[in-house]
Amino acid sequence: MKCDFCKNEFPDEELAEVEITPQDAEGKPTGDTRKFNVCEMCCMVKLLGIDEESARETMREGAGE
Repeated sequence: MKCDFCKNEFPDEELAEVEITPQDAEGKPTGDTRKFNVCEMCCMVKLLGIDEESARETMREGAGE
């Protein structure tokens, strides 16, 4: 299955299903909630706001490198 953000292919068990609701600057919903399949890197960078280099370092540490 593909990550809905980066479009890379991953085994199903490596993707998280997340629900995202668009919000305005005040945090008020501006649209319908949608479900996405997202890889670990996109979760950290696109959803949590972690910079890409820190996300890569976190993944390396998690893999025991």
